[in-house]
Amino acid sequence: YGVIPGTGGKNVLLKPGAEKLCEVYGYAPHVEIIEQVQQWTATPPFFHYLVRAALVRKSNGVTVAEGVGSCNSMESKYRYRLEKDWHNTQPAGEGWIKKTSNDQKKSWWQRRVVNKDTADLANTILKMAKKRAHVDAALAIGRCSDLFTQDVEDLPDHGHHETRRTEHKPQTAPAENHDA
Repeated sequence: YGVIPGTGGKNVLLKPGAEKLCEVYGYAPHVEIIEQVQQWTATPPFFHYLVRAALVRKSNGVTVAEGVGSCNSMESKYRYRLEKDWHNTQPAGEGWIKKTSNDQKKSWWQRRVVNKDTADLANTILKMAKKRAHVDAALAIGRCSDLFTQDVEDLPDHGHHETRRTEHKPQTAPAENHDA
């Protein structure tokens, strides 16, 4: 898990942490696409995936938790891309913002433009929906939504923020509930 600077300081359960929780507790994810839209010929192409992740106890195959996640190509991180211009003078057109490196040695102009290549992102969008469903399910099995949130790592990065990851190893696994 980690803390994303500028998001209020709450810990975020990241995908590697969700995978570790599942392994420690003896659960395996079973992922199912429950809804999908693939409009390859739209301009720009449009993709939407709604995914369910069921966490199944490895010892007996019993489903212990489920999570859902979705992702689509209209989310700003996929719908837009950054266009950069390295000239000293502002380029023609609207929306250009001057950016400077942290060490003040380089500067450039950039603006957000519609991504016409969203078809290149179909697999990425599916993987993001799967990740969101898996993390949602892991939060449920760990009964840890009071400790973690999810998806703030998916917010647009308006600067150069680094995630501070924290290694955490649970002391003991919960007792098996054989009545389930």
